[in-house]
Amino acid sequence: MEDAEEIRKEIGNGEEALKELDNMITYEHVFFHNLRSGILNYVRTYVSIALLSLFVLFATYIINSVLFFVADILILCLLLTGVFPIISVALYKPVLTLVTIFLKDGKKELIMYSD
Repeated sequence: MEDAEEIRKEIGNGEEALKELDNMITYEHVFFHNLRSGILNYVRTYVSIALLSLFVLFATYIINSVLFFVADILILCLLLTGVFPIISVALYKPVLTLVTIFLKDGKKELIMYSD
């Protein structure tokens, strides 16, 4: 929102440019909200599967030790490959964002720095 206020000050009174800026802010908000909710749903499912696999490991340990080692290796592979998408999304965050604003005089490109 702070970046939007700075851009609004630079644009001035261009009604069409302000409308375009509001649309851009809305789309960006929707995109990041959907990304966040998708990641949270994925993590919720991943934790549920991890807890279920813990009970499977307890059951296989009680039944047979050889079956426990096989199940342990398979579940470990499953959980490690499930963590990769979470880590890749968490580590991929661009520092610079290129914003293009279309004004009546022509388009203006700004580079915004994010955290």
